[in-house]
Amino acid sequence: MGLNISDNSIELIQLGPDGSKKEFPVVEAWSRSALPKGIVVGGAIANKEYLVTLLATLYQKPHFGIFSSKNLYFALSESQAYILDLSIASGLEDALQREMLEAELEKHIPFPLTELAFDYYEYSGDKKKQLVNVSLIPLSILKDYLEIFKFAGWNTKNVELESHCLVRALVHAPEDHPILIIDMGARNTLCFIYDGSAIRKNMSVSLGSDLLTEKVAKELNIGSKEAEIKKRKEGFDPEIEGGRIFSVMQGELQDLILEARLMMKTYFGETGRAVSAIICTGGGALIPGLDRYLESDLEAKVTVGMIDDSSGSFENSWKCLFPVAWGAAAKGIFPTLKNGTGINFLADPDLKL
Repeated sequence: MGLNISDNSIELIQLGPDGSKKEFPVVEAWSRSALPKGIVVGGAIANKEYLVTLLATLYQKPHFGIFSSKNLYFALSESQAYILDLSIASGLEDALQREMLEAELEKHIPFPLTELAFDYYEYSGDKKKQLVNVSLIPLSILKDYLEIFKFAGWNTKNVELESHCLVRALVHAPEDHPILIIDMGARNTLCFIYDGSAIRKNMSVSLGSDLLTEKVAKELNIGSKEAEIKKRKEGFDPEIEGGRIFSVMQGELQDLILEARLMMKTYFGETGRAVSAIICTGGGALIPGLDRYLESDLEAKVTVGMIDDSSGSFENSWKCLFPVAWGAAAKGIFPTLKNGTGINFLADPDLKL
């Protein structure tokens, strides 16, 4: 099973192997629910009792299929996560390599390492130097989730970040060029670069589909339901109703556009490689014209990222909501798949459950 919990929703999916199509698993069951405000805040659990009850309901009463597995692959929110590259000496034994990484991390992370769980994987290097991609998450957040999963009777097999799962779900073949992935949720948007070897840049912006609806409602002085209908119907079309909806949403997107441009520029300055493709997913990805607007402003080809669904149980709009959970579960089906699979916070030797 793959599980994704954000501040606003939960997606739970069960995958199984498909002997006739080895590169993609089969969807066997799935559930989804919105989360009331205040249950999860900034990726941290604020109401354990409510969350435990809701997870049990989603497992016992799926929207599609029947959940039979107890093996859980979990995607942590990146709201309080760090991802960074470090260079250390090559040829070190695992224990010494981790010790060297801890010494380097203390120079870059503004929190005591005793408060963080981290894992890493090597992705490039030579006889002298090894490049390492490191992910870190607050230990207290991780332990809270593991506690409720144990209470639910689930066997937690893997814990990684959303970006790792998105790569696994949406990048279906090895890429020789950098890709910008944008995951627009209800109230936050995750944005990062994947270059075929590692996640090189990442950020989270306070922008989402629900926030766009709220802004349209406020600016046009209409109700939220009418605003949502207009957003989904008119989208980023400057020709409809004099471009009123377009103008409002365009203004809200400027922080994301500026941050994405800076990320792409910085990456190019560091590597000499330009981002030439963008994958947009999440609940906001199907706003009409968003792909064309991003393509024009960021000067790169944009495609909408959806999960592969041989079960036929998803509408297109829902296929954009499940890539994180799908990517988490897929690691259990294809553990040797290279894309985005190098992290498991459970491997941290300092994690005492």
